[in-house]
Amino acid sequence: MILAFAEDSTVRALDTIEQANVYCETIDVEEGVYTFLDERGFVLVPVITPPRRKRFLGTTMICGTGAFRLQRTSDRRDDIVRRFIAGEIAVEKGPTDMNSLVAIRRRCADLFVLSE
Repeated sequence: MILAFAEDSTVRALDTIEQANVYCETIDVEEGVYTFLDERGFVLVPVITPPRRKRFLGTTMICGTGAFRLQRTSDRRDDIVRRFIAGEIAVEKGPTDMNSLVAIRRRCADLFVLSE
C-alpha cells in the first residue's frame, strides 16, 4: 500500500508502484510535490529515473515521462497522519476502493498508531 500525500492537501491510496507512476507524474515527484507513506506511516523515498531532456534552439524540452521507485525508510511522518485524521487532508479517488478516511483506516490500521 502506498499513500501519496500531495502538497495541495490531498491523498490518494495506491496498491503498486506502477499505479504510483501513473497517478503521480515523475516531474512532480522530482520537485517534491508528493510525500509517500506506506501502510504503517513510514516514509517511502522516491528513487527517480528522470525524464529525458533535450535542448532545441535554446529551449529545454522534456521527452518521455521518466519513472520512479520507492524505498522504505525508518522515518515516520506522524504530522501528516495527524492532519489526515483531523480532516485537513482530503482523499482523492484513485485506482483502489479506498476513497475515504474510514476505508484507509480499515485497511491500514497501523498507520494510525502515532508515535508519542
